[in-house]
Amino acid sequence: MMMRERLALSVLVLTVGSTACRDSEVSPQGSSAPPAPPTRGAKVAWVEYQAEAGQTNARREATAIEAEAVGREAVRLEKVGDFVAFTATKAANSIVVRLSIPDAPTGGGLDATLGLYVKGQRVQTLPVTSRYSWVYQGAGLDPSDDPARGEPHAFFDEVRARVDGFPAGTEVKLQKDDEDTAAFYVIDLVDLELVAPPLSKPADLLSITDHGATPDDGGDDGEAIQRALDAAVAEGWAGVWIPPGTFRVDAERLSLQGLQVRGAGMWYSRLQGRRSTLSCPGAGGCHFADFSLLGEGSLPDAHAPAHGFHGELGEDTVIENVWVEHVEAGIWSGAEGSAHPTDGLVVKGSRFRNLTGQGIHLAHGTRNSVVEHSHFRNTGADALVIGAEGVAGEAAGHDNVLRHNSVQMSWRGSCFALLGGSGNTLEDSTCEGDTGG
Repeated sequence: MMMRERLALSVLVLTVGSTACRDSEVSPQGSSAPPAPPTRGAKVAWVEYQAEAGQTNARREATAIEAEAVGREAVRLEKVGDFVAFTATKAANSIVVRLSIPDAPTGGGLDATLGLYVKGQRVQTLPVTSRYSWVYQGAGLDPSDDPARGEPHAFFDEVRARVDGFPAGTEVKLQKDDEDTAAFYVIDLVDLELVAPPLSKPADLLSITDHGATPDDGGDDGEAIQRALDAAVAEGWAGVWIPPGTFRVDAERLSLQGLQVRGAGMWYSRLQGRRSTLSCPGAGGCHFADFSLLGEGSLPDAHAPAHGFHGELGEDTVIENVWVEHVEAGIWSGAEGSAHPTDGLVVKGSRFRNLTGQGIHLAHGTRNSVVEHSHFRNTGADALVIGAEGVAGEAAGHDNVLRHNSVQMSWRGSCFALLGGSGNTLEDSTCEGDTGG
């Protein structure tokens, strides 16, 4: 089995707001040999395996669903015993599966399972869903969840799981067994990753569990987390700590100023729920690191959390090593008419997946900001956007840099959109298989 690279577009250097557009691979004047090509795209921790390049007893097809797969090909598991298998080229202890299962007959999605095999043994039953996929009425601005509207779109979602570690050369297999009841499973790809052990709590952070948040109990922890944020300010802590586990945020969106919010790692610490969003209003910056932010909103859902990180975001805010899924925009910086435009934002080492809107939108005069070494897949609008001015009198964004980022399959938009402003730069990034829109 061989891994396959498909780069539809590889962006070197493009500066918007001036007349300059240069290709950094052009040889310097007077040089007889071209320089080594720059490394493009995000530096990522996983190895990607395309299903159609794996071993399978099932069908490789190219229907409307497969057309939204990376590379426009996938493997369809339909019968009990159908499988697709991969040979790991590096040691790993986690898996991400990008796949599609059917919608419910009247819309709204359904839940099912799929068998994960390692070394020939079913080691996990993966919970898979179509609750966050399958929209209708085409790819326009007014999608529907009603199958009667026709023109289905946005077929894929992902499931992730940690497993016992295994070495390079191990066979990893996805198989439909008797207990796996979806009519079909269209497998696009898997990512295998060796996840580091969880981080330890820094001494200067207040744990959210000290104010009543309880992991993995299914209860709403939003009020407890906000109490911890408020107490951190009152008591002089540097910020709050999210321990390993899932903490639900269903009723209250979280807000903080000038604090850190840190976790044990994006595979370990999770804020999940219908209001799992974070804002950092005012002029003071915040620092977010090492956790996941997992919404629970489908595209036509008016009650879904709007954006994962949002608001003014202050000055010199850092967002690093975070994983954002199932919200509208992963990050939407700035607030309409605000006196405090986002300035000096840094986003790095992060993952933005399965969103109904943009991956990151630098809006409302965002300036002097950097997005780098981040990965975007299955965004419902342009993955990386630098916006022009918004309301009348609002300054345009300027001097922002998007570099070393990778985008895959933006299903209702483009990979990159630079919409005005000045001095904004896009460089050394890759775009794979956007569907436009």
